[in-house]
Amino acid sequence: MRFTKYKCPSSRYCLFSFQGNNSCLYCGVDYRDMQTIWDKLYDFYRKHVPYHLRPGNLWWIFRGWAWDRFTTVKPRTLDHTWCDRRLLIRELVFETAAKFLETEGPKTQAEWDWQKEHNPNFYDAWHETQALIDWWKNSDMDGDEYEEQMLNGAVKLIKLSDYYWT
Repeated sequence: MRFTKYKCPSSRYCLFSFQGNNSCLYCGVDYRDMQTIWDKLYDFYRKHVPYHLRPGNLWWIFRGWAWDRFTTVKPRTLDHTWCDRRLLIRELVFETAAKFLETEGPKTQAEWDWQKEHNPNFYDAWHETQALIDWWKNSDMDGDEYEEQMLNGAVKLIKLSDYYWT
């Protein structure tokens, strides 16, 4: 078994015709004798290690489990079927704004009073966002009018996001 590649004395590479015998047409060396130990290990690896258990694939499985599930936004308001990307973007804007309103912002009346006095832009943006989210949650419209109003609301939410703080 060889550790390095075999060089054919008659040419740069051996020429094999795999019809009948596995030897080089120039020098007569057998194909199996030409393989290095690394070639044999690689052939064994390719034949006997399942694809889903290979190190590169295991890394992506672990990354999908550990990292991607926390960085991927999936709207809960849409069905688990195909949807148009423009509808997906609009739903994501509204759902992200709704999550923001639930988790962030002033919690006590004293904090609200301070925001109203010292940061009126935030205070107004917060109430306008709350009105848009209430419309989105309570709306039961369908069709082109709903999509147009939803697009306008998504654009407003994106413009209002400049006034938010976390």
